[in-house]
Amino acid sequence: MAESSRARLIIDVIGLTTIVASLAFLAVEVRQNTAATQAMTQQAILEAGNELSINLMTNERLREVLVAAEQEPQLLGNSETADYLLLRAFFTARFNYMENAYFHHSEGTLAPGLWLGVDKWIKSVLSPTHQHFWTELQAGYLPEFRQYMDSVGFSGTNQ
Repeated sequence: MAESSRARLIIDVIGLTTIVASLAFLAVEVRQNTAATQAMTQQAILEAGNELSINLMTNERLREVLVAAEQEPQLLGNSETADYLLLRAFFTARFNYMENAYFHHSEGTLAPGLWLGVDKWIKSVLSPTHQHFWTELQAGYLPEFRQYMDSVGFSGTNQ
């Protein structure tokens, strides 16, 4: 083999080895980035859920109004009262939390195990009060999320 052919072969092998090593490094970086993104998403979802819970635990009036509405849904008939607006704000925040978790689940940035927990929780809180506010507020949410909510029983009518 001529000297120039041997040198060209060595350069080609070195170049190919460098490309393979770069691709392997890139794959590791992508995997680590995905894990970091999922961890940050999980933390944000948990913090948002905790914030909703703390609000419910510390706002005595919100607890009273929510319990009363759950026990007697006909109390929701007057949408101009301060209590109704308090509940509307609470459910807007709750649905925003649900949609955020659903979005991250759909995009693959929420760990599947965490989504299972959120999904079970969403199904467990279904009540006439939730359905009432979902019907009123659903137009402000993504169509895919509305479809999911309808599939788990929220079934709003303002499509």
